[in-house]
Amino acid sequence: MQDFCNSGNAYARHKDRVAATQRTKSREAREISGDCPAVKNPARRARCLKSVKLFCRTYLPDVFYLPFSQDHLRVLTKAEHAVIDGGQFAMAMPRASGKTAVCMSICLWALLSGRHEFLMFIGATKKHATEMLEALQTQLETNDLLYEDFPEVCYPIRCLNGIKQRRLLWKGETIRMNFTKERLILPNLPPNPASSAIVAVAGITGRIRGIKFTRPDGREVRPSLAVCDDPQTHKSARSPGQCDQRERIINGDIMGLAGPDKPISALLPCTVIYPDDLADRILDSRPEKNPQWKGERTKFVYEWPKGEAANLLWENYSVLYRQALADDRPSRRCVLNDNALHLLRLFDGIDPQNVRHDFKMVWRHFARPVDIGSRSDGQSTLTQSTIARTNTRRA
Repeated sequence: MQDFCNSGNAYARHKDRVAATQRTKSREAREISGDCPAVKNPARRARCLKSVKLFCRTYLPDVFYLPFSQDHLRVLTKAEHAVIDGGQFAMAMPRASGKTAVCMSICLWALLSGRHEFLMFIGATKKHATEMLEALQTQLETNDLLYEDFPEVCYPIRCLNGIKQRRLLWKGETIRMNFTKERLILPNLPPNPASSAIVAVAGITGRIRGIKFTRPDGREVRPSLAVCDDPQTHKSARSPGQCDQRERIINGDIMGLAGPDKPISALLPCTVIYPDDLADRILDSRPEKNPQWKGERTKFVYEWPKGEAANLLWENYSVLYRQALADDRPSRRCVLNDNALHLLRLFDGIDPQNVRHDFKMVWRHFARPVDIGSRSDGQSTLTQSTIARTNTRRA
């Protein structure tokens, strides 16, 4: 009996030793304080944190691979002022002009610089907002330039190795961070202006009121920057009732996210789909409409080509376009692409280097096949009235 008890005690001690060894190995594997790199270029980091335009061009070259247009520079300047000084800024830009990318980049800049510690992405649907959060997470995980100059944020994220449930340690203390589809909490490493910064998502018709978060130091924070990206769908834009409801949510629930005693910064990239839809209302800063929102409308084209030479070029281009669709030989495409470049240079507001010199791209931006009339000789033509209609539709 005594031997049995001794053997049982020996086994228990063996289990304790194995468990202690495993805990030690686990803590050593999760400890990352000894390998965290230093900031590679402090001067570059300091310069970029002072200017959102420089931040975008320096750290996000794969996103902003084309030169900024004057519209982009103007929008970036106004959005930067809204983020720094507070205020509401709405921007209406043509499709595929980079509205969402601009807002995502501004949010990343605001987080890393410590200007805002709680940010909300709000989309027409929760799925849409989640996609914006995933884009921001991807930059933090994979962007080598950000990793070089912001290691206190990016290094712990990379150490997760895609396993979001890992609990890493910094000098023996648990690093508090969270990567989920609905929330991002940045690592709380000192010294770090972005420590424990939060990004949350919501659909515009979902739960928005009363959102708050308790930081590791016990302080309770509410969102101070809201990005409401394309808050309407084609279906809701056609419905005056849904436009009224979403307008009340934006000006009521979203503008009150920071609390009754604190201002909130807000960005609202949008596209006007129908007259007097939600975007059209928010962009109207007249006193009787939405004076609290500073709206900026941009166009792909500010003035269409005029004169006989322009009309002749349009007619020749429409003929060449039809021929290229029927006969897709490389030589014919080259001729049409050259004509597309000449055509682009006639437009006021378009930088040819910002548009791919491809005849199909040019036609997609400026006209549609249904807009092509037919002459008595069977050749297609694009009239000046059709051009005017296209401009109204694209504005």
